[in-house]
Amino acid sequence: MVALLVSVGLMFTSMSVRNNKNTPPLVQQIGNDIVGIGGRIVAAPGNFVKYGLDDVNDLLNTYQENRLLKAQVSTLAQTKVTNQTLQAENRSLKKSSSSLMPR
Repeated sequence: MVALLVSVGLMFTSMSVRNNKNTPPLVQQIGNDIVGIGGRIVAAPGNFVKYGLDDVNDLLNTYQENRLLKAQVSTLAQTKVTNQTLQAENRSLKKSSSSLMPR
């Protein structure tokens, strides 16, 4: 709260210095730099929370995607085994039917 009040005070001071044409540009630049630093200090906790929550959300999404992909891998493995079994059975049936046909 104190940092917020100081930051707001520095902003108003910077605006009054900017509007005063007699103030040297160096003093105005120093005031603007101080206000910029104050603004970053005030914004830092909010940014930390915001980006921290985004990271947690990304982690949860990754976990859900991982579960889905594992299920798909399991299904594909089962499909591959079924496909191989059917191919072997098909070859066997073709072989037995060709031996039954008269030549």
